[in-house]
Amino acid sequence: MTPSISIVLGNHPHTELIRSRTELASVGVSFPAISPVHSAFHDMVRRQRYDVCEMALATYLQAREAGKPLLLLPVVMVGGFHHGNIRRPPGGPAWEPEDLVGKRVGVRAYSTTMGMWARSVLDEEYGVGAGDVTWVTTEDPHVVEYAEPDNVVRNAGDLKQELLAGGLTAAILNGQENPDLESVVPDPVAAALRWYARHETVPVNHMVVVTRSVLERMPEVVAAVYEDLAAGIDKAELPPADGSGGQVPSPVRYGRDAVRTAVELAGRAALRQRLISRPVGNVDDLFAL
Repeated sequence: MTPSISIVLGNHPHTELIRSRTELASVGVSFPAISPVHSAFHDMVRRQRYDVCEMALATYLQAREAGKPLLLLPVVMVGGFHHGNIRRPPGGPAWEPEDLVGKRVGVRAYSTTMGMWARSVLDEEYGVGAGDVTWVTTEDPHVVEYAEPDNVVRNAGDLKQELLAGGLTAAILNGQENPDLESVVPDPVAAALRWYARHETVPVNHMVVVTRSVLERMPEVVAAVYEDLAAGIDKAELPPADGSGGQVPSPVRYGRDAVRTAVELAGRAALRQRLISRPVGNVDDLFAL
């Protein structure tokens, strides 16, 4: 019987090449079409339903702590700055990000990577810690073993509608998709550039994970998957980082040296926000290759 693997990736310009390459011809390869791609994270974390899968970085860090048999490929699928993704209703009296202390702020799930990076901005730059806010969410975490902090509450409604109705002071929503809302962070492009100057990296949202079993059974296939993803990034014409005003190169990149700093920052943010309970340690231990 011909061995086979399943690969779940978002529909990105840099994933077109891997779908057409012949280097994986020695095995049967399937590309389940799952949209949005974050819908696959639940099954990948809980049942390892696929062999290779795009995954949000915060979800992976939680899965690792829960003992899930998954490893990272050092390749970024999605990333960008999140200073402009903390949104509030248009108009109204002026207030500062520091005024979010004690308020209700919406986010799809407390464990989303966008939420993690946005909370890190509030913490690092404005002194608003994750525990200073009531986080109103609409979804459970993908990692069932994870217990959310007490200041996380669930709401079945639409976050944007609740924000506009006054039930929330702010919400973590994609700023480019919600231009009718205002940024809580003043001049988010300038703020993002200052963050980049300090950290010399771009936040990572999605990377790629592989199961330990496929790595053990077919290490050469996993290596070929990584090489094809890297080649796809080299080939694609990728836009600048979101939120950088066109001044910072694409966050989509590959190689341990290219991703290490962002993963280290994510690990520290996740620990500080109680997304994980133990330090990540040496991030190189997270990588399959």
